[in-house]
Amino acid sequence: LDGGSSWIDTNVGSGEDLGVVGLAVSASNPNQVYAQTWNGLFYSSQDQGLNWTQKSQIQDPSLTLSLTPILRVDPEDSNHVFIGIEVENQDKGRLMESLDGGSTFNLLFESGKLRDVVLDLNQTDHIFLASTRGLFLSIDSGQPWEQLCQEEVLVLSISATDSNLLLYGDPDGFIFKSLDHGQTS
Repeated sequence: LDGGSSWIDTNVGSGEDLGVVGLAVSASNPNQVYAQTWNGLFYSSQDQGLNWTQKSQIQDPSLTLSLTPILRVDPEDSNHVFIGIEVENQDKGRLMESLDGGSTFNLLFESGKLRDVVLDLNQTDHIFLASTRGLFLSIDSGQPWEQLCQEEVLVLSISATDSNLLLYGDPDGFIFKSLDHGQTS
């Protein structure tokens, strides 16, 4: 509120050393803030991050999981949340979705290790996903997915005003540009 001149320590998880790897503020409700930790804990705040409540813990007893720094909130629905999970020591990642503000999560997509997820601000049912196995697009809120390229994609960006303009970067330092919603680069 003062241009970054002062900060307040709010401690997710009562000051425990939880390793926060993701933060997101809802565009439709700026009081709603989410946090994820490296060990699978998911927190919510209803007061711009002053107080936190643990909502869930992402676990799979058969796998060693860690959360990636991928945390996205649907710009039109503050309860619609996406997080990324990696399976340790494997080239495998999962995009998880919550429709209830993080109380429960369901598997939305599985691919290589996740690198980035971008929601189209103009068409929020369009989701782009970057992974070690390529670039993917869903135009129906995660069902089904189309693979747009097979090369590893590290980072994505889509224009807030022109959904056709998409850029992605690869591990070799190249940036690719698409002017047709990722169909060609």
